[in-house]
Amino acid sequence: MSHDAADYTRDMRLRRIAPVLMWLAVIVALSSSPSPPNPVEGRGFASLGHLVEYAILAALLARSAQLVFPGRSSVAVVGTVWILAVLLGVADEWYQSHIPNRDVDPVDVLFDATGAALGLLFWYGATAIEAFRARRAQRPLATG
Repeated sequence: MSHDAADYTRDMRLRRIAPVLMWLAVIVALSSSPSPPNPVEGRGFASLGHLVEYAILAALLARSAQLVFPGRSSVAVVGTVWILAVLLGVADEWYQSHIPNRDVDPVDVLFDATGAALGLLFWYGATAIEAFRARRAQRPLATG
């Protein structure tokens, strides 16, 4: 079965957006637990969890934004995605406020924002390395 350019673009967008939606489902599932770690014993574990959750989310969002909004500069993608990730962190805290034994914790949003920044730093570095390799592969070989 042959695909034309529009089908290919739609398929690529779906392949970039689907992981974002799946990861958001994981975050919601984790936030839905009425038994979070003990605030004293589990703070480090919970904070690390927020960092990792939102680092992955931001990297996936940036990867999607790159295809969904072609032509945007990496800086624009990073700024937009970071703001979106922080807003999603705020929304997650609000959602948790409706779960028994859960409450809103502004420190969690701080860890979400930090995790998102780390994920975007990783994404930006990976795309810069990829672009460098692509340019290097296109250069003619030097002959001596």
